[in-house]
Amino acid sequence: MEALFSAIAQILGALFITYLLTRAINSKAKKRTSSTKAALIAFFVVAALALMITTFTIGVGKGFILYIPCLVLWLIVDIVRAQKTSQGDRPSP
Repeated sequence: MEALFSAIAQILGALFITYLLTRAINSKAKKRTSSTKAALIAFFVVAALALMITTFTIGVGKGFILYIPCLVLWLIVDIVRAQKTSQGDRPSP
C-alpha cells in the first residue's frame, strides 16, 4: 500500500512540475510562433530538461517513464486547445 501511495505521489508531482514548466515555455513561445508550434517547443524543451535532471537524480529510464507520459498529456491538451482556437478564428461556412 505504501508503494502505491509513493507511485501516486510521484505521478502527481511529475504532472505538477511538467504543467508549470510547459505553461511557462508555451506562453513565451506563443508570442513568437503559432500555438501548435509553441506546444511542440514546450514539449521538447521540458522533455530535454526533465531527462537531463533525472539523469542525476532518479536515472534516465525512470525519468523517461515518469515524465514523458505527463508531457504527452500536456502536449495533447495544448494541441487540442490550439485547434479549437484556430477553428474559432475561421468564419463558418
